[in-house]
Amino acid sequence: MSSEKPIVAVTGGTGGQGGSVIDALLESGHYRVRAVLRNLTPAKTKPLSDRGVEIVQGDLEDKASLVKAFRGANVIFAMTDFFEPFVKYGPQEAEKRELAQAKNLSEAAAETSGLSHYVWSTLPSSAILSKGKYHTPHFESKASVDEYILKQFPELTKTTFLWIAYYANNLTFPPFTPNLLKTSGKYGWYSPLGHLLQLIPSETSARTQPALTRGSYVLAEVETLTNGELLERWGKVTGNSTVYIPGTLEAYNELFPAWGLEMGVMLQFWEAVGDASWSRPGATLLRKQDLGIDTARFTGLDAAWAQIDWKKL
Repeated sequence: MSSEKPIVAVTGGTGGQGGSVIDALLESGHYRVRAVLRNLTPAKTKPLSDRGVEIVQGDLEDKASLVKAFRGANVIFAMTDFFEPFVKYGPQEAEKRELAQAKNLSEAAAETSGLSHYVWSTLPSSAILSKGKYHTPHFESKASVDEYILKQFPELTKTTFLWIAYYANNLTFPPFTPNLLKTSGKYGWYSPLGHLLQLIPSETSARTQPALTRGSYVLAEVETLTNGELLERWGKVTGNSTVYIPGTLEAYNELFPAWGLEMGVMLQFWEAVGDASWSRPGATLLRKQDLGIDTARFTGLDAAWAQIDWKKL
């Protein structure tokens, strides 16, 4: 038996999610890490290669390049980026493109000889769980790939379907950033909700246990908070007074064109479905307690926010 460390191929390695996975893999010391990147510019590759990460070219819109990039990999962490095509083409086209990219990933993984574990970063179907009331494009494109994997690739029963919840750094993006109201001196948080919403900030690194998670859904989260609690925590970390401002979806979209609708429907879905918003009919969901994960090892909400220079936003 070979004593070499297993190879983990990671897509999206220069982004927040894929980058955190690479951080966790390198920290463990148990793996050889391969970053699959579309653009092999020094600005993208050098920070990773300097840390010992193997760099290979792979384009999510080119299945052949992914087959080549995954060759020899024992584990694949696969993720797609809905929001790059969303900015360029809008939600409907972005949904189609993400679906095509994710299919390429799963097809390339199915052709990878020696693959023992496929981790697919996905999201639940807001349309199914809300009985058609809420269609969130960046949820639906990923959720539909789950069905594709389960029906088309029985050999990918080695798949872990990973749901990563609300990020701590989401508050750095304009639709979620509290803004200073000079008349009151408070930071207002406008949201298209009539009351507080339950949100689940995720940890900064996704780790799974293959023996337990293959063929299962895993929710990566650290703690559950209401919107009000989340805003209150942000105020304590930053030293700011805050106020929660409920509003309408239409007004939210006026403030943040296109983004307001995409994010607002997601928020309204979470509010309407509640705890069941992280579920899938017929699937068993594994949480941190099921996997024996000690969240004290992860970067918590307050620590993550403390690392951000809020004055520059």
